Amino acid sequence: MKKLTITFAILVFVTRILAQGLSEEALPKGVILSPKALTEDFEQLNELLKTYHSGLFWYMDDPTWDNEVKSIKNQLTEPMGEMDFYRLVNPLIAKIACGHTAIRPSHSFYKDYNQNGTMFPVQVKFLEGRAYVQQDFSKTPGLEKGLEITAIDGKPIEDVLTLIMPQITADGNIKSAKFNELEYWFPLFYTRFVQNTDTHILTLTKNGKEANLAVEAVKPTVVKPTVSSQEPISFSFSKVKGNAKPIRTLDINTFSQWDIEAAKIDYDKFLKQVFSTLKKERAKELIIDLRGNNGGNDDFGAKLFAYLSQEPFEYYSSVEVNPETKYAIPLARRMSYKFKEVDGKILYSNHPALGKIQPENLAFEGDVYILIDGGTFSAAAGFAAISSDQGRAILIGEETGGAKLGNTSGVILDAVLPNTGLRLSLPTFRYSLALQNPSVKGEGVIPDHKITPSVEQWLANEDVQMEYVFSLINQVKLAQASR
Repeated sequence: MKKLTITFAILVFVTRILAQGLSEEALPKGVILSPKALTEDFEQLNELLKTYHSGLFWYMDDPTWDNEVKSIKNQLTEPMGEMDFYRLVNPLIAKIACGHTAIRPSHSFYKDYNQNGTMFPVQVKFLEGRAYVQQDFSKTPGLEKGLEITAIDGKPIEDVLTLIMPQITADGNIKSAKFNELEYWFPLFYTRFVQNTDTHILTLTKNGKEANLAVEAVKPTVVKPTVSSQEPISFSFSKVKGNAKPIRTLDINTFSQWDIEAAKIDYDKFLKQVFSTLKKERAKELIIDLRGNNGGNDDFGAKLFAYLSQEPFEYYSSVEVNPETKYAIPLARRMSYKFKEVDGKILYSNHPALGKIQPENLAFEGDVYILIDGGTFSAAAGFAAISSDQGRAILIGEETGGAKLGNTSGVILDAVLPNTGLRLSLPTFRYSLALQNPSVKGEGVIPDHKITPSVEQWLANEDVQMEYVFSLINQVKLAQASR
C-alpha cells in the first residue's frame, strides 16, 4: 500500500510531518484505476476525515455520514479515472458543510490540464437570481458586460446551478458563500461539472430579445478574474453627501497575518493608531468594511472587538480538537498549545481569545457600521457575529459566507491520496463563538439591512451598500438635530 503525503498548515507557517509517498507525477494522463485502488483511496479519505476533522458532524450526524460513505463505496465497482472519482467524492466533501474543507485534483492533472486543456471563457455575475456576463476571456465580438445569460449549451441557468451548487463547499446552508465562490470560479466549475467542449453556445437576452452566440473555449491560463489590488488593511476618510465632516472608514480586506505583514503593517500597532486617532478626533461614527474578507488569524477579530466593546467580553466559548490532532502537530509548535479533556472533549485551553477579554483603553464609544457580504468568511464572519450578537454594530449588505455559530479551521491538514493523487485539505480546530443570543444552525451572520445592487447599479460601479450606510448616518444626525 502506498503511503499518504501529509502536510500541516498551522496559521502562519507550514511544516511537513510526513515526506514519504506520492510525487507530483504519480498519475500519468489517462490512467484508469482499479476498483481496489479507488476503494483504498476512499477508505483513507474517510479515515482522515473521521480522525482529524473536529467539525465533521457539526451539520451531519454519524449515521448519515456512514450511509453517504456506504453509498459511494457501492459505486466503486468499475475502473475509472482520477476525475470521475473526483466528481463522485467531491459532493460528499461539500455535504460536510465546511468552507475550509476541500478536495482537489492531483498536481499531475493540473500540470497537464494547464498545458493541454480548455476552459469555459466567461465569468458570470449573479444578481436577483439571474446570470449576467461579467468578464469575457474569449474576446468574442458582441459579448458585452451586463448581457443576461438565460442558458448555456442548451441548459437553462437554473439547471446549470442544479449541477454546480452541490459541488461547492461552504459553511452550513449559506447560499451567499456559494454564489461568492461561483462568481469567481464559474469558468472552472462549469468546465469541471457541466460541460467541457471547444465551443459553447450562450443564450443571451438584451432589451427583451433572445439570441444565441457561440464562444470558443480558452486555455486555462487565460482565465484570470480581476482581483482587487487594495491594501490588506487601511484607514481613511469617506465623504458623506450632506455631511460637513467626513466619516472614518476602516477597510479590512483580510485578517491574514502574512498579507498584513507583507504590506509592512504591524496589526496591533495599526489598531492602536486607528483608535487613538478616533479618540483625538472625537469621532461619532466608524464604518468597518469587511466585504470580501476571507478571514485569517483566529485572534485578530477579538483584538479588533476589544476596541469596540465597552465592557469585558467573551469571544470564543471553546476551541475543540479530536484526540489524535494534538499528537500530530509538530512538537516545536505543540509546546505552545495546552490541551485539556472536559466531558470527553479535547479543548485547546490557552487560546488568547478564550475567557474574559478586557476592552482597550482607547475603545471607541460611537456608532459602528459594518459592511458584510458572501465573501466575509472565517475569522471575519466571526468578528461580524460577535459585533452583531452583542449589539455593538449595525450590519449592512448580504449574509456572511462564514457561519454565525463558528467554524472549523485553524490547523489545516493537507493529504495526498496514494493512488489517484487527489489532494484533501481538512481543518482540525472547531471554533465555537460565545454568542449570547440563539442563532439558526447553518446560517451566516444576517445583516440588519440587506442591500444588494440592481443590474444598472452594478454596471455603473455604484457602491450601494456604502451609500446606504451614509444615508443611515445622515438619518441619525437629522433625528438628533430635531430633538
